[in-house]
Amino acid sequence: MKSFLRAYNYTLVPVVGLIIVLFIVYYTTQFPVEKAMRIGTLYGFLVGIVFNILPALIVLVKLNSNAKRESEVDDSKTTRREKHIPTTKMPKVQASFVQELYLLMDREMAFDVSLQSILEQSLGTLLNTNKHRGLFSVRTEHQTMDFEIQPLTRHTSKVNIKAQRRNDTFDSILQYIKTKEASILTY
Repeated sequence: MKSFLRAYNYTLVPVVGLIIVLFIVYYTTQFPVEKAMRIGTLYGFLVGIVFNILPALIVLVKLNSNAKRESEVDDSKTTRREKHIPTTKMPKVQASFVQELYLLMDREMAFDVSLQSILEQSLGTLLNTNKHRGLFSVRTEHQTMDFEIQPLTRHTSKVNIKAQRRNDTFDSILQYIKTKEASILTY
């Protein structure tokens, strides 16, 4: 960053001065010297501001992309740390019924929508959640269900729902997820 500021000061400031001089020389051919100096200084200053703003915008864009990369690196470090932390094992469901949903939303949003499908309808209680892995278990009135959310691409994900049987609770969860996906797509 320091090298950019140094280059910015040493090159762009003289360039702005040169632009002002060029505008003054150009306008002396059309107007008297006093008026040419006023107009040339004004236009040169305005063009110089544009030349100063463009590199500043480029630097801001680069800083923003660097900040995003750093946050991704921090996220990968936290997931590595979490792998070393012993966690409670998720109870395995003896699944006789497995439903796969392919959603047009990223993994985090699919996780949130799946979780909301249970919490907003008050269909059960959460047993375990692990957002980084995309896993959670739910105990409903009649059964226990496991949800596993996997990213397929940057903007699509797959939700595996493992249950002991298909019933009204299961159908209302599926309906809620599909409705929420449709409302997000139309938004």
